[in-house]
Amino acid sequence: MTSSPSKQSPPLYDGPIVDAHVHYWNPGNTPREVSPLVKLLGWNLGLTNWMAKRIFPEAAILFFATPKYLTKNYLPDDYNAEFETTNQVKGIVHVEANWTGKDPVDETRWLESLQTNNASTILGIVSHVDLTLDFNSVERILQSHKEASSKVCGIRDAIMWHSNHQVLSFARQEHRSRLDSFRASFPLLEKYNLTFETFCYSNQLQEMTELAQAFPNQRILLDHVGTPIAIGGQFAGHAGVGENDTERLQITEQWKADIRQLALCRNVYCKVSGLGMPVCGFGFGEPTEEPSVETLVDKLSPLILFCIQVFGARRCMFGSNFPVDKVSVPSLDTYLVVYKRILQQLPRSDQEWIFEKTATEFYSLNKE
Repeated sequence: MTSSPSKQSPPLYDGPIVDAHVHYWNPGNTPREVSPLVKLLGWNLGLTNWMAKRIFPEAAILFFATPKYLTKNYLPDDYNAEFETTNQVKGIVHVEANWTGKDPVDETRWLESLQTNNASTILGIVSHVDLTLDFNSVERILQSHKEASSKVCGIRDAIMWHSNHQVLSFARQEHRSRLDSFRASFPLLEKYNLTFETFCYSNQLQEMTELAQAFPNQRILLDHVGTPIAIGGQFAGHAGVGENDTERLQITEQWKADIRQLALCRNVYCKVSGLGMPVCGFGFGEPTEEPSVETLVDKLSPLILFCIQVFGARRCMFGSNFPVDKVSVPSLDTYLVVYKRILQQLPRSDQEWIFEKTATEFYSLNKE
């Protein structure tokens, strides 16, 4: 009696990739939260990071785990240097990165001035505008973004807010997308053929569903699978989030229910990204050792595959969230292997959509 041959795994994805979530910055020469400190002490990054941990809010340090990726440059050459093996990334979508200058259009102009090539090529730009400004101001800023670069394809305005003071809130107030001023300006995005994406926490997913239902013709993108705080383990220690198994199970079940509801809105897409951020609670960030590919696949695959199941491959896209996720996965080569392993059992056509086609279609990257 002969044993049946073992079933071989399909080959890892070897096609083109669009990295749909990358941030470039140069804090010494462009306005960011850390810029004053970098200008003062940037000659010594060790001293800069030591000081940053002591002067920046605790919630910010907990969110990023370390300031070292925020205080040093991350530019096109740095992105290209991420790849030691054969590079399949044909370009990136740059997502606004908390430009603190008075004019958000300056970030778009700065991006246009960068020299990019190979993987670092900017295929699309997601710019920022504060949608709670008055209608005419929002329209003027949108027009200026479009004039500054033909690559501008979307707008991001973060609504992330949490009542726990140890969780970093990027928005100034709760329920920002429900404000009359926000809702009044929102139709301008459709007028200028711009996508909308936002950074929110999982406790705000119902708010996202309300927005999507109110504007069914607007293409909306959920960043980082809705950033489920502490879904992988306790975040922020005592008085933080997800302190015990029961609470984390509740977080998981609520996240799944809210993702299912949001996915019913056919105008909403999902970035399966950002799960390396410490706020998700997996404990990958410093000072722990770099996790293995096997560990990352084991921890991240249930969340990624769940989102693909409910949204469908044609409404899901890959994004590295580099350099923010470098705190957990320093190597982009490694991160790509993790995603390829997670998606390995899916049909090849689904992998093509997630790695390239969804982003290309959603952002209209082939418009020129």
